[in-house]
Amino acid sequence: MKRSLRAAIAVLAATVIPIGGAYAAQTVPENLGVSLEIVEACEVGTIEAIAFGTQGTLGAAVDAEGSVSVTCPEDTEYSIALDAGQGDSATVTVRKMTGPASAAINYTLYSDAGRNTVWGDEEGNNRVTETGSGAAQVHPIYARVPSQATPAVGLYTDIVTVIVHY
Repeated sequence: MKRSLRAAIAVLAATVIPIGGAYAAQTVPENLGVSLEIVEACEVGTIEAIAFGTQGTLGAAVDAEGSVSVTCPEDTEYSIALDAGQGDSATVTVRKMTGPASAAINYTLYSDAGRNTVWGDEEGNNRVTETGSGAAQVHPIYARVPSQATPAVGLYTDIVTVIVHY
């Protein structure tokens, strides 16, 4: 009988019966950790293609524009390179749109509206450099088809790869 009595007393001692029906709240401080790490990572957004339109002859230069948007974290330095494209023997100075029977139309891409600075893929030479703002930054691409012999009738195209270095 002593064992049963001791157990009952222990239960009564551990039970708190509030006076007047109110319970006292206990605060136990604990910390909840919350984190997110931003790393240098840039993203190419919208690319506006360059369309020179419909031309009958190429006796005069034809200009067009496109653009590429890039988003990088604030204060992240980056550069945008444009490769030579897919035309046979193309360089960044003389890119080539190909068409019927492998005929080609020469063109050049520039980083300035005056079409003086060729946009290419050499670090420190002809890439466009910028510092990220955390928001999308739009970079215009200026293009020109110089005066040249007009090739056969048809659609001429090329694909240039945009590369963002950061």
